[in-house]
Amino acid sequence: MTSEYLKRESGGRSQVTRVVRIRKEALEEERKRKLADEIKFLKKIPEEWGIHFPEVIFSHINGKQVFYEMTPYELPTIRRLLFSNELDAKTALYWIDKILDFAFEMYDREKLPVPNNYMTEMHTQRLIMRNEELRKKTQVFKKLLPLEKIKINGKYYENTPSIYWKIQESGLLERCKPPYCSKWAHSDMHFSNILLDLKQKNFVFLDPRGYKYCDYYYDFGKLLHSVNGKYEFIAENKFTLNGSTFKLKKIKAYGVCDEIKVGLFDILAKHSKEDRETTIMKTEFNEAVHFASLVPFILDLDSIEARARVAYFVGVILLNRWYEKYV
Repeated sequence: MTSEYLKRESGGRSQVTRVVRIRKEALEEERKRKLADEIKFLKKIPEEWGIHFPEVIFSHINGKQVFYEMTPYELPTIRRLLFSNELDAKTALYWIDKILDFAFEMYDREKLPVPNNYMTEMHTQRLIMRNEELRKKTQVFKKLLPLEKIKINGKYYENTPSIYWKIQESGLLERCKPPYCSKWAHSDMHFSNILLDLKQKNFVFLDPRGYKYCDYYYDFGKLLHSVNGKYEFIAENKFTLNGSTFKLKKIKAYGVCDEIKVGLFDILAKHSKEDRETTIMKTEFNEAVHFASLVPFILDLDSIEARARVAYFVGVILLNRWYEKYV
């Protein structure tokens, strides 16, 4: 974004251009590591993919400070289009299909074998680390996490640590391994990280995770958690909460998300390297564990933690339902 004006000086006039940039900076140690990975990822983007990613104009990485600057986009996210009622399900599915066409071009550029400890590293360790972060930061979760069972919307569920341990012990976790990994997975492909340029028929990915490797089911799970678990509603405070009872607001976008969900698995199965049933099972697992581990990112640190509690409750419900469905 630029603005120009003429400045009078002795001997003539000069044209001055004011350049506006977006600065993204991390303050906590884990966030610094993630942002450093993101910067490195963006700087290595091949030129032919550049139209779909922000350009890093300036960056700085050291032990004390990690940030980068990019040109701002005058484009809406998919989330914003949904909540402003400017995106119907048919159009959203068109864009998801188009986005995945490109995403698989990325995944397939540099395929890697799946490491033996992949599921532990990408899911189990991440969940343990995020739960520990919750314990340290809030009294709400310090009390909630040790419970074996919790009551949500009038029904008792096994708490996240308990149900996830059952998933591990059952062998289901290993069944969710992807067929391959890639150096070029986005790894955070939900609706608030995708800008749409409806006029130019283009899209831009924001906030890629920059992992050394990841897989397409990880991204599939992020797409599903936007329309099934409805992460966008939680992030935008579009819910009511009373104790352990919550309800998402049934606005128009809620119905659109449900319509998107109906067609989403057809698109995922078309792009996946595996059969439809396997694609659904692995995508649903990724959605559930994403919800269970994203909670620290929406802490408000206000002693109530409404958004974080609702996200946590959804994660508990999804993990329990997934276990019951596939055990």
